[in-house]
Order: sequence, then structure tokens, then C-alpha cells
Amino acid sequence: MKKSFRKILVGFAVLNLIFWPAISTQSQVAATTLSYLKSQQAEAWVTMALSAMGEINLNLDYLKEVSGTQATDYEKTILALVAAKANPHTFGNIDYVAKLKSFYSSSQIGQENLLNDDIWGIIALSAAGEEKNSTEINGAKNFLLTNQNQAGGWGYRWG
Repeated sequence: MKKSFRKILVGFAVLNLIFWPAISTQSQVAATTLSYLKSQQAEAWVTMALSAMGEINLNLDYLKEVSGTQATDYEKTILALVAAKANPHTFGNIDYVAKLKSFYSSSQIGQENLLNDDIWGIIALSAAGEEKNSTEINGAKNFLLTNQNQAGGWGYRWG
């Protein structure tokens, strides 16, 4: 019994020597990453990253206005709000989802020669809780499928 117990202790000690540096390094990397993100200017992608790292009570005041006039400006704002558990339909007394939907025209979202704004539009509208068979999501999906490359992928733009 004593030998078995000793083997178990030695086994735990070896496992600790093997895995502790990896666990310690991961914690250090996470802490460094978090510190770096917190030092950055408030921006939608930074908010999404901080939210993904478990940060709460983020200052979202900068999201009360969208700087820019493109669909992608609204898409990233919606994604940041959803990541931070804020409602993109009512945040700052603005319905960002309705604003994004206003970019829908001719079965696609945003600029007619770009595909990325349709892709991000589908993701943002889905994240905001829009039905997958909504006019905007379904239209953008069909637009993307129509403009899929022969090899199966997509470019940044079409045409």
C-alpha cells in the first residue's frame, strides 16, 4: 500500500512539473493580453475581445454614436453591443438593427460591389436575434451564394 501511495505522489509531482509551466504561462499571457486590450482606445473590436475574455461593466458610451456611414460601421457596433450584453435595438435610444437594415437594397446589405458587408450583416443581424429567414438575412445569403467563386470561396468583392 505504501509503495502504491508513493507511486501516486510521484506521478502527481511529475504531472505538476510538466503541466504547471503551461498553466502558469497561459495565465501570464491572458493577463498581458487583458492589460494590453484595456490600454487601447475604446473601439468595437476591442470591446468584443474584452467581452470574450470575461470582462464586464465595460464603458460603452462611445457606442452611443456610430462613426462612419457604411453598413460595416453599424455591423461592428451591433456585434460589440451584443458581446457586452447590451441591446442593439435600444442602446442609446437608437435602434442600430433598424439602421443596419436601412442599408439593405437589391437583395444585399451595404455597398453593391462588396461581399464582406453582407457577411458581417448576416452575422450582426443573427447576433441581434433577427430571424434567419428575415428578408435581409435571406437576401444577403442568396446574394453571397450567387457570387460564390467557382472553387467554393468568396473574395472581398465581386464583379
